[in-house]
Amino acid sequence: EKGGQPLPARAAAALLWGGGLTLSTGQWLHPTDWPVILKTLLLVSFMLQLSALDLANNWLPLEFCLSLSAAGLLFTLLPGNTLTPTRAIQGAAIMLVLMSLTWWGLNRLWQWRCHNPEAECLGFGDVLLLCALCCWLPLPCVSLLATGAWCLLLLHSVLQPGRPALPVAPYLLFCLCCTLLSGAPL
Repeated sequence: EKGGQPLPARAAAALLWGGGLTLSTGQWLHPTDWPVILKTLLLVSFMLQLSALDLANNWLPLEFCLSLSAAGLLFTLLPGNTLTPTRAIQGAAIMLVLMSLTWWGLNRLWQWRCHNPEAECLGFGDVLLLCALCCWLPLPCVSLLATGAWCLLLLHSVLQPGRPALPVAPYLLFCLCCTLLSGAPL
C-alpha cells in the first residue's frame, strides 16, 4: 500500500487552471479541427490527473497508465490521425524495452550508491507513463518530452541539492504544455 498526503486544494486548482489556460491559449493561437482539440483536451486532462496523483502519492498505478494507453489507442483509430495503431504499439513497445532497461540500471546504480537494496530513483510507473504517451504521440516526440523532463529534474536537483526531486509526471506535463503552446501538431 502506497501512502502519501492528499493533494492540497490550491495545488489541484493550480494544475487545472494551468491546463485549461494551456489548452485555451494553444488552440486560440493555432486553431485546428475538433478531433484534434478533443484529443488535446483528453491528453492534458489525463496528464493533469496523473501528475496530481504522482505529486500526492509518489506513484503511478498500472490501471491509470493502462487507461491512458487505451484512450490513446482509441484515438489512433479516428480518421485523419497522423499516428496509426501499429506505429503507436511499436513505439510503446520500443519505449517499454528501452525504459525498462534504463529503470533497472538506474535503480541498481542508485542502490549501490545509497548502500540500500530498496532505494529507488526511478519508479516503474514513470516507465509505464512514457509507454502510454507513445500511444498518443510519436516515439520521437515522447523521447523529446522525456529528455526535457529529465533535464528539468536535473536542473531542480542542481539548484536545490538538499531537497528531494519531484516526480517525473509533473515535469512531463510541463513539457507537454510547452509543446502544445508552441503549436506542434498532435
